Amino acid sequence: MKKIRLKESTVIKIEEYLNGTLSQQEFLLFEQKIATTPVLKEAILNYKIANDAIELMIEDKTRALLN
Repeated sequence: MKKIRLKESTVIKIEEYLNGTLSQQEFLLFEQKIATTPVLKEAILNYKIANDAIELMIEDKTRALLN
């Protein structure tokens, strides 16, 4: 698997995209970029997977503390 290093500005844009904080125009432009950039599409998928894993870990630790 090839390791890709994203620019900080791209990571910020991915976060804004996934959090729904882009304007409608920015959202549509970013969607077009995703559609034509396989590396970006994969980065977003990986970002989602990582965030989901972190959320599950936080939930598990919170449950453990409450029990």
